[in-house]
Amino acid sequence: MSGVHVHLLLNHVPILGTLFALALLAYGAWRGSRDLLRVSWTAFVALWLIAIPVFKSGEPAEDAVAKRPEVSQQLIDDHEHLAKRAMASNTLLVAVSVVALWSTRGGRTAPGWLLGASLLAAAVTFGLMAGTGNLGGQIRHAEVRPGAASNQPPTAETDR
Repeated sequence: MSGVHVHLLLNHVPILGTLFALALLAYGAWRGSRDLLRVSWTAFVALWLIAIPVFKSGEPAEDAVAKRPEVSQQLIDDHEHLAKRAMASNTLLVAVSVVALWSTRGGRTAPGWLLGASLLAAAVTFGLMAGTGNLGGQIRHAEVRPGAASNQPPTAETDR
């Protein structure tokens, strides 16, 4: 399996997983469930471990498509730049999660500021990851680029 395969196979997992873990974290906070919070923080760590090979396989994926005439180097560069920001945010989220896991060991409750930091870091991380994924999709899928619908030739449906 090549780096391209790894990138394409795993790239959705950290995005959707972070959204799911964020929802679980918010629900756990709302319910006051220490167990749900700990599961969420553990999920963020696990998802970061999956995000690493996704991030590292970006270069082989770029090499595979960069020379194709239909591929925009600007989109690749934008995708890569946002991916770096997303990984930095994800790493911060993991650091907060590890601190939260450590602080809640032995049945203790996490301080409110730590829960707030977790929610904020997870929301920012999800936003950056979703943006990165969106840009990545645009590299090979012109139909999802902004303004793509207006660039389509008219069809019998649109002529009416």
